[in-house]
Amino acid sequence: MNCTQRLSALLAALLLAAGGTLKAQNTGFTFTGGWSFPIGNYAHSDLQRSQWGLANKCPDGGAGQGGLLGVQWSSAIGSMEGFSWMVSIDLIFSDLNSDIKTSTFEVRRVMESNFSEVSFTLPYYYNLPLMAGLRREWTLSNGQGIFVEAQVGLDYCIISDRSVSLRGGAEPLVIAGNRFYDYDYTDRFNNTLSAAFRLGVGYRFAERWQAEVALWYLGTHLISGTEEVAFKTDPSYTSMTEAKQDFMLSEIAPMLIAARIGFRL
Repeated sequence: MNCTQRLSALLAALLLAAGGTLKAQNTGFTFTGGWSFPIGNYAHSDLQRSQWGLANKCPDGGAGQGGLLGVQWSSAIGSMEGFSWMVSIDLIFSDLNSDIKTSTFEVRRVMESNFSEVSFTLPYYYNLPLMAGLRREWTLSNGQGIFVEAQVGLDYCIISDRSVSLRGGAEPLVIAGNRFYDYDYTDRFNNTLSAAFRLGVGYRFAERWQAEVALWYLGTHLISGTEEVAFKTDPSYTSMTEAKQDFMLSEIAPMLIAARIGFRL
């Protein structure tokens, strides 16, 4: 049994345990929203070292600041004062960072000097972590309190398409000795699943409101997919030649710090 399978079994056990307390007192849903800040290799921004350069095989993700929305369900553990089961699902969105966007814009500007139509689409990261774990809260006064949370689970990673479209080249685009006058290129990325965990600390500043800062590690995800290309090697051709092939880059390890506000129903 590999790491993902073991964590899947643990997540299932925690979900069942939490479900067994559904009718207990002190249960409720908390809706959260906030900001995410990638760290480590996931945030490295050098276009020549990131996945978004020329099909580089390196661990750098080039992720930029993003946001997250989520919902948590918690239920007090009756025999353990201050402890609660937690189950949560979140959507974390990460754009590419500004350095990668600037480098891409410079490439586009060069292309626009030769092609009559130029279109670039950069990818986005979407992470959907489903987690379960424990929360420990220390009550202060007037509905206030401090808490810590620890969760494990699975992260589902989606990367949107990356594409380039060039039309009407005055001079051909030369790639590996091939000359292209019209050129379409699209990367369609595979979705992946990996083990993940989260550690958070927070402050309940009102009976229903809380603020939290957390470290998220969303596992390791292999960037792979299908490359689709359509091109003309002669401007007089009426149709474009199409080709398709699979590709594989390397694994990225999404890590981020997130700050968010929560409202408990």
